[in-house]
Amino acid sequence: MNCYQISYKGKALKEIKAETRLEAIKKAKWWFEYHSKKLNLDGLARVVLTVSDPQKEPKYSCFLNVSSDEFNFLDKETAERLISESRGYLRLLKPKEIKDKSKFPSSVRQLHWVKKDRSADKKTRIKPLPYLYRDGYGAIMYYICTRRQKTVNGKVVRREKRSYVRLKSKNIKDAIKEIKTRRLNHKDKSSKKVEKYNNLKLAYRAMCKMQECLFYFKWAGFKRMSFDTKNAYSPIELKDNVLLFNSNYVLVNSRKTICAELRKIVVKVGKNEVSIGV
Repeated sequence: MNCYQISYKGKALKEIKAETRLEAIKKAKWWFEYHSKKLNLDGLARVVLTVSDPQKEPKYSCFLNVSSDEFNFLDKETAERLISESRGYLRLLKPKEIKDKSKFPSSVRQLHWVKKDRSADKKTRIKPLPYLYRDGYGAIMYYICTRRQKTVNGKVVRREKRSYVRLKSKNIKDAIKEIKTRRLNHKDKSSKKVEKYNNLKLAYRAMCKMQECLFYFKWAGFKRMSFDTKNAYSPIELKDNVLLFNSNYVLVNSRKTICAELRKIVVKVGKNEVSIGV
């Protein structure tokens, strides 16, 4: 249980014990509603009450809901921290703005979006798979060419266009099936559209085989590494804390060979005390 300080118009009022700050807010609202008349406490709870944040529970994100209780009842320190973390996307409402909103209690809030934070729109590749990306909302996308570049007499007269196609699938295995079902691999205007889809399937099969091999290792170092594919047909290598593998190399060689390659990497980084059952 944590202890939260409830303040009324900037003055300490009482302490409440609760598991979370949100639970403390609910208790504070109930207490204020029940005792406000007896103690001559006026005003809207959101305007006059603040709940301390000893554990720094409210966290900034592009999905932050300024209307929720979690991001209201903020003391000065917590409000300033959230605004600082937002890097210009959030600001505090001015007293006059809060007063105007008080006419409609449900619209009262402390924070205001200056502009929409579109960081969730950023796409990141789902390594080690090529052409598959994920946005901040968790959606999987397939990267395709929607218009090929056109050249006349060595001069580009039309530039290539690329686009992310949002998939309904929630996991990679289903996403690869969906690409084929929706014929996205054929709608791709790229000259290597067939090769792209085949490389994606190969990379997925190789990734699954790598995961099976890594299962035998108890060394925690692999969990701190990221994985990616490489074009050269060569053994697995470690570069800048990234484990690089060629899909064809992994699929052609046996699991015993792959585990031997992984063991070499463990020894190379000075961690030769590893239990493996191959």
